[in-house]
Amino acid sequence: MKKRWVSYNLQTGVLSAVLNRRDRYRKEQRTVLKRQIKEIETPLGKLQVKEVEIDGEKRCYPEYESAKKLALKHQCSLQEIYHLVK
Repeated sequence: MKKRWVSYNLQTGVLSAVLNRRDRYRKEQRTVLKRQIKEIETPLGKLQVKEVEIDGEKRCYPEYESAKKLALKHQCSLQEIYHLVK
């Protein structure tokens, strides 16, 4: 309960400091997909990826830190590493 109170006080303090009469405030929601961290083999080496399922279709997305390490090791761009996954 204390956490909510602190959060509410912080939020109202910030909002009252920056809002004027024409500004609007709205609540947002987001969806978080279930994902699994897996390791795949690429021509440049092993790469960690996030595997998610969207509408029954599985998709893989490279983990940034893992892709960065591979890119630095092979002196190539992150984009090249990301294309290895597709």
